[in-house]
Amino acid sequence: MEMENYYKILGLGYKFSSFELFKSYLRESKKALSSINQNDFIKVHQAYEVLRNERTAVRYNKIFKKFILNQDQNFPKYSEDRLVNELRQREKTAFNFSKDLLNRGTTFNQHLLGIIVNIAIDDLLCILTYGLSGILCISIGLYCFAFFNNNENIIGGIILIVLGLFLFKRNVSNYITN
Repeated sequence: MEMENYYKILGLGYKFSSFELFKSYLRESKKALSSINQNDFIKVHQAYEVLRNERTAVRYNKIFKKFILNQDQNFPKYSEDRLVNELRQREKTAFNFSKDLLNRGTTFNQHLLGIIVNIAIDDLLCILTYGLSGILCISIGLYCFAFFNNNENIIGGIILIVLGLFLFKRNVSNYITN
């Protein structure tokens, strides 16, 4: 079975942080996008797509150990086939994306801007999703505080605002640390 060494393509060791992976991807994709050989960028992007997803990276490591490092991995044939198929699907998605970028004549700076926008949108959506319970409590608390004049509703509004701030901070902090 033919298998690419994604660590070698990105110039990474076997243990790396997400920041090191991203930095290596940017360095290698800049080189690859400026080269004449389009396959270089496709390989770099495939390596990044497989290794950036923790679940896929773990599966790649199992296959990598068996086919590249020739270490015996004790998993059944159906499990091996499933792992290989999942990797191939991820590689195919990355290949199609890479070809699309190359066909549009995307420069490195345009590609970098697209990555930054995607990261910002993903993070914003996750923060809003994880912080939604807090945002909802804050909104209801502000509504009670602003539109009801009796003391119970004002106190209830303040309690909801504080609870909402707590929920938002807790949920978003959990997302960021994970």
